[in-house]
Amino acid sequence: MKLKPGDIHPKQAERIIGQSFLNMASSFESFVELLFMRYMAGAPFPNGNSPARRLTTESVAHAYEVFSAEANFNPEKKFLSFYDWKKVCEKASIYFVGSRPFSEVSEVHIQRMADAVKIRNRMAHSSQKSRADFKQVAKQFIKHDLHQSFSAGKLLCANVTHGFGTIPGATLFDKYIGLYRGIANTLAPPK
Repeated sequence: MKLKPGDIHPKQAERIIGQSFLNMASSFESFVELLFMRYMAGAPFPNGNSPARRLTTESVAHAYEVFSAEANFNPEKKFLSFYDWKKVCEKASIYFVGSRPFSEVSEVHIQRMADAVKIRNRMAHSSQKSRADFKQVAKQFIKHDLHQSFSAGKLLCANVTHGFGTIPGATLFDKYIGLYRGIANTLAPPK
């Protein structure tokens, strides 16, 4: 393949897609955290309805304290985890009737979010576990043998025809954009 002046090399494009995915996955986790805390504090959905709360907190700051079981919890200094959806739903069952809206995410989408964590972890570090987890996820979507240099960016640029239900998009990256958008609409129903 011959590149023209101004073209980006495919390997560089894969790195950019990989970093974009890393940012998207992290931003989605932050979105879920902020949404969870605001719902605990009584904020309504964008459509005006509210999740049914099992207990009341007086503010977002108080919601952080209750959730973390730590007085004066500062989310700028400490980290809360919202990437494991099963744990998110377990926590939601304490604060919201029926864990809703968090329990309304489909099992298929929960599995794809778990896969996203494995892709993200492979990009973040190169432990044997992260490599093995990534290989297992990649084999779900890529049917040919994976060579040792097969990267997360290459996987995200691959065309995918299964595993995401009716979510539109050709590449795995496109599918994840649709997945996160769909889950966001489930968690925060629009007007």
